[in-house]
Amino acid sequence: MPFEAKLVLAGLIVGAIVGGGALMTPILILVGIPPMTAVGTDLAYAAITKTVGAWRHHKLEHVNLRIVFWLACGSVPAAVLGVVTLDKLREHMGADVEDLIQTILGGALVAVGIVFAVKTLLDVGGRDVDVREVRLKRWHGRAFSISVGLIFGYLLGLTSVGSGTFFGMALIIFFRLRAARVVGTDIFHAAVLVWAGAISHALITHTVEFGTVGWLLIGSIPGILVGSHYTARAPERFLRVGLATVLTVSGVSLFVFAH
Repeated sequence: MPFEAKLVLAGLIVGAIVGGGALMTPILILVGIPPMTAVGTDLAYAAITKTVGAWRHHKLEHVNLRIVFWLACGSVPAAVLGVVTLDKLREHMGADVEDLIQTILGGALVAVGIVFAVKTLLDVGGRDVDVREVRLKRWHGRAFSISVGLIFGYLLGLTSVGSGTFFGMALIIFFRLRAARVVGTDIFHAAVLVWAGAISHALITHTVEFGTVGWLLIGSIPGILVGSHYTARAPERFLRVGLATVLTVSGVSLFVFAH
């Protein structure tokens, strides 16, 4: 199969799987792209796709911009720091950094799979639409939000994964948001974060392959249309558990192959 066809197929697969964005980097590695380039390219691809979703949720008033702001205060600089860390590791380790990235990515995917499973069990779909939302007026609430952003933003800069899963989990556990606002706030913040990561990779590590991003987008558009059609007819909990399993298996496979 031609390389470009593999990229279109990758976009089709990820686009068809609701919440399956974390799979893009391991799929790119599977088709032969070096791990570090896969990370930067995935972030650029995700920046475009998540921006569309963020705009839609903002128009529907599903975004708590105050929470997005304080999370981004930590996550954006941390993501840039993660990219700088990768660049420094490449200077010191040379080609060996690729195996290190694959190992870290494998561990991150296993963590994402576990968190996704737990997130499914803590599904907020039944929350009252009139629930009072947190306003983060006190300094400790803001400090906590920044701390969450620092930890998971750094992980995203290193691996490209976690822009939605980890932060979505935090929104469910620590912030009182209506179900639609959890999704909207999560996606809007993810869009801001992945743009920071993508631009940093493009300027610092120079590992964003824009041609690859284009082929992925060509596949993802029909993938999203097909996925939204069929996933609407399947039990959501079943789909989430299945995705959690795939993420975990992918992470273990990357970890094993890197050794």
